[in-house]
Amino acid sequence: MSELNQVFGDLIETSVSARMTEFKSEVDATITAKIEALDLTKLVTPRHKTIILKNSQGKKIKKIEGFFHKDFVTVLQCIQSKVHTVLIGDTGSGKSFLAEQVAEALDIPFHCTGTTSQEHKLVGYGDAKGDYVMSLLYRAVKNGGLMCLDELDSWCPNVTLLMNSLLSNGYCEFPVHGMVYAHKDFRVLACMNTTGKGATREYVGRNRLDAAFLARFTAMITIDIDEDLEMNFAENLEYTIKVIKTRKAISDLGMPYILSPRQGNSGAKLLASGMNEKIVDQVTIWRDMPDSDIKKVKNQLTK
Repeated sequence: MSELNQVFGDLIETSVSARMTEFKSEVDATITAKIEALDLTKLVTPRHKTIILKNSQGKKIKKIEGFFHKDFVTVLQCIQSKVHTVLIGDTGSGKSFLAEQVAEALDIPFHCTGTTSQEHKLVGYGDAKGDYVMSLLYRAVKNGGLMCLDELDSWCPNVTLLMNSLLSNGYCEFPVHGMVYAHKDFRVLACMNTTGKGATREYVGRNRLDAAFLARFTAMITIDIDEDLEMNFAENLEYTIKVIKTRKAISDLGMPYILSPRQGNSGAKLLASGMNEKIVDQVTIWRDMPDSDIKKVKNQLTK
């Protein structure tokens, strides 16, 4: 009798396993069919724009053309007006790229420095000969340009305080040179993943920044992923749309996973190399998800 039970048990297990494999294939096929049924070109809103840049008197300065984030003009106006600005958004939302475009539009040099925990990286230092070793901040303050403080919410809070006088009064103390007043074309823009209030569930390596320092950034702009721009830049439109739809499903389910345009670009490169699409999905879209969550997202995609 025990042998018979074992036989029946094996048959049931085999049958369930086969059905689960079949179900998974059906879900994958349904998702693929829905994407393939779309006229992809109708989903793309052309994002090439012509923007007229004006001065404070409303006089036309120049015309710029290109592909821009939906919030580009707002950020451009803030920086043009010398308003210290923070861009807040998820990784891959295009914050630093937007900053570079703003500098180019204003015809000023672009300087960018990342996570800083030591004073000398920010203000430079005097070497053994007494010569000054220049920092990017000094170059921007002295000669003008847009200073992008990237990943600002991961900086050491004490180091950021070195910039308080610069942001409020327009001057900063540097080693060897002493007090230096900012060039007329000096601008500041910061990029963060959080609001500067400390770590979150997704961004655990972020610091709580000093309130007096943050208060000097009088404009805060949330930068979401611009999906129209994402599709305009897509190397593989079909795969990019798959990433966008999966991102929405993840968001609808309230899951903490981040699926940025970088996954779409990486997926396009891997597909172009000849990699099987299921493997591409596994190493890009599903890279950090357990099987149970992958199943939930795939079910959400079929709705």
